[in-house]
Amino acid sequence: MAGTLVLAGDLRVGRLLRDVLEAEGHQVLVVDAGESALLQLRATLHPIVALLLDLPLTMALPALLTAAHAERQLLAPHAYIVATANPDRLRTTIPQELADLDVAILSAPLDLEKLLAEVRRLAERFPERWR
Repeated sequence: MAGTLVLAGDLRVGRLLRDVLEAEGHQVLVVDAGESALLQLRATLHPIVALLLDLPLTMALPALLTAAHAERQLLAPHAYIVATANPDRLRTTIPQELADLDVAILSAPLDLEKLLAEVRRLAERFPERWR
C-alpha cells in the first residue's frame, strides 16, 4: 500500500489516523504541521499521499500548499488530501494551487470510509512499486 504522511495540527488525531491507515496496510508517518511538514515532503523521494488535517486555514494550510505548489517540479509527485471544516473558504483562498496539485478536499469531521477510499484512489496514480 501507499506511503502516507499525516500532517496534523493535533498529533493525537494524527496518531489515531495512523492506526487506521496502518490497519489498511499503509506505511504511515505522522508529523506536526509547519516547517517540519514541508521538510518531510521535500525529503521524501518517492510519491506519498499527504493527508493534511486539522490545520488552521488562516496560515498553516495555505502556506504549506503554496510552498508545495511552488516546489512541485522538485518534489516527488505526491498526492494531497485536505480535511477541513471550511472547504469553501479553502477553495477561495488558494484555488490555483488546489487545482494544479489536484488536491482532494474532504469535509471535517472525517468520514473514515471516504478517507480510506480517497487514499486508495490517489495511490493508484503512483507507479506500482510505490503502492
